[in-house]
Amino acid sequence: MGIENRLTLFSATDADLNACFPGWRLPLPETRTVEEINPFTQTPVTFHTWDPGRAPEADPPGSIKVARRRKMVEPVLPPEGEQACWLEEEDTPTLLRTFPHFAMWGVSVRPLYELLNVLGLHGLPPSRYFAAQFKGSPPPARFIDCLEDEGTIESFPGDVIGPLANLDDRNAKQCLAAWQKALGIKGKAVKLIEAEFAEGSAWALRRIRALAAEASRSGGHLFISSRT
Repeated sequence: MGIENRLTLFSATDADLNACFPGWRLPLPETRTVEEINPFTQTPVTFHTWDPGRAPEADPPGSIKVARRRKMVEPVLPPEGEQACWLEEEDTPTLLRTFPHFAMWGVSVRPLYELLNVLGLHGLPPSRYFAAQFKGSPPPARFIDCLEDEGTIESFPGDVIGPLANLDDRNAKQCLAAWQKALGIKGKAVKLIEAEFAEGSAWALRRIRALAAEASRSGGHLFISSRT
């Protein structure tokens, strides 16, 4: 069963990070400049990052496919449909299933950033190392690493949790309509997408709200694991 662009959103506290993600770090007070060589033009390129870099003495990242004797927990809301159950039970990394979480597939991170824009919030820069035009983006709440062949894990800015967690049903409905419009979903396509795909916007918004509420309650941070 081939599924591309699998995402797992999860909430984790600093205590969780200490136990599961050695070498995690806070963002810098200000961005630092990094110079790299463009592999195609062989010319230097300047990037910016909030990441102070991994400490040399830190233990290497462990696999997110290993639970490390931690107890798995149910998703923040139950999966809906056979494919969603398959993704949760057979594909979601075991370690991430020990945190409050939910899994999606077949989408990129961009729709989640569109949701934050609808709420007047800032998403992450397109990567940890970004061009100057993204310097106004707020820093991720935390930096954690995973093995290179296990995708990437990024943290959302800390200021997104409160607005997402406090989004009531009435405002959520308005937000959903604006989000669907921003994604170019309209008319019959809304019903089709919500009926056929577990990454439908209404499905996703319910889970994002629930996960943000859990992060708010526990003092945790929101993370997104992206795998192809």
